[in-house]
Amino acid sequence: RRVLFRSTVGWKMHFDFFYGVCYDKCRGGYMNNRAFYNAAGVRAEDLPFSPRSEKLFERLRPIFDNLIFRGCRTLEIGCGNGRISFAIEKSGACACGIDFADELVEFANRFAQNTGSGAEFFTADAVNFSLRKRFDLIFLVQNNIAEFSPTDFSSMLQCVYAHLTKKGSFLTELYENDGRGPQKDRLAVPGKGEFDYYTYAWTPARLDAALKKYFKSVRSYSDDIVLSSGRLKKRYVFLAAK
Repeated sequence: RRVLFRSTVGWKMHFDFFYGVCYDKCRGGYMNNRAFYNAAGVRAEDLPFSPRSEKLFERLRPIFDNLIFRGCRTLEIGCGNGRISFAIEKSGACACGIDFADELVEFANRFAQNTGSGAEFFTADAVNFSLRKRFDLIFLVQNNIAEFSPTDFSSMLQCVYAHLTKKGSFLTELYENDGRGPQKDRLAVPGKGEFDYYTYAWTPARLDAALKKYFKSVRSYSDDIVLSSGRLKKRYVFLAAK
């Protein structure tokens, strides 16, 4: 069941502005998480086309069904090991991905070469990238927006806009959260130690406002999904177009 989302205004927007400023001052940007992802590497259960990855894509399939067409040029931001881009390629897309974790990008390119895939992956900074290509669809999914501060996300949207075709779209999804502010956690990677991991509690209203600064059309809906952990979550899906 899809429910149209309406942005909130008034005092909440003022709160969001000051909250975002405080957040940007208390951390150095999403690149702080890079060391964790490089250390974590690729887990066997998350390999492209593994049962866990297939289950993930089944959850994403309804989002992509009306957006992917044969020859569609797609760019995945935060592609990791490429498992979503490889799945989209099976639907006819010409897939491309960027990620800041060298280990994951290297794996994705090896996997593409070994399987005859035409997908391409690049190590790049999501808030400042230039691929000299244009895409019909650019997407940031799996709640990865939670790793971006308002300033980081705004910089990323500038790059996204510049890399879209004239009729291109940007797709992102946000999971409902407890509303807690910027957090710094310590995540352990077996045999490699503990690493800082930063997240930010985006809300649908904040995301809607951020997208409307760059795009003429912003549509959204919400639904309930079951995560790999078995937890039920409300998801907000946003599609922005020039």
